[in-house]
Amino acid sequence: MTAADVEPAAGAHTPHLAPEAANALLDNAPLYEINTRRLPSRRVITYDDSHPAIESYRLLRTQLLQQHGTDKVASIGITSPNADEGKTLTSVNLAISLARSSGPRVILMDADISNPSTHTLFGMRVEKGLIDFLGDDTPLEDLVLRLNIPNLWFIPGRIVRESLVERTGLSKIDQLIATLTADERNILIVDLPPVLAKDDTLALATRLDGVVMVVEEGATRSAEISRSVDLLRQCSLLGTVFNKFSRKQASYY
Repeated sequence: MTAADVEPAAGAHTPHLAPEAANALLDNAPLYEINTRRLPSRRVITYDDSHPAIESYRLLRTQLLQQHGTDKVASIGITSPNADEGKTLTSVNLAISLARSSGPRVILMDADISNPSTHTLFGMRVEKGLIDFLGDDTPLEDLVLRLNIPNLWFIPGRIVRESLVERTGLSKIDQLIATLTADERNILIVDLPPVLAKDDTLALATRLDGVVMVVEEGATRSAEISRSVDLLRQCSLLGTVFNKFSRKQASYY
């Protein structure tokens, strides 16, 4: 996996809020202890300093941290043209790598409501997810979890078959992003739906400061990449991650 050059962001800007709102939300979040020893078996490798692919994630992390420090890229979406091209693995591995940098406080949010799977990589079961905050009356405080990886928080997803736009009208998205990124120390990583699968992706991506697109080398077609880039033209495309691994050998390149 290699990370493309990260271009300066020109993404959406959220309203200014007092950082205390985000601080209280994160400081009071309940602790959820995941079994970190099982992470490598789920291909979550950035908690293992010996894994040969960790340097690729560190490179991506460094590029994004430079953007976070200079251009205030505080919210980043991770997407792909199609499903099963590695966007969720990239989201989780990047979030852990950022959290371990002892820099920003990282909030990982699963916004792929048709196929939320970040929680499975952590070995978690989910009863309530992001959609319950956006579409119902569930307080955000009931969803945010502090993981037993320093500087890492998690907002899980719960599966909903209908469109996020149709269900919620996105009325709470701006408020949510603004709250989570009000403190300049925070960085929000959002696992988005695939670009070519849901209109939710574009609706969410335009509200973020930037987007990283994951493509699987040898699987994603060039026409699909071109179409995805065209659809994301209203967003700040920070770069592209080329992901390729052998499922039989569970190794990375």
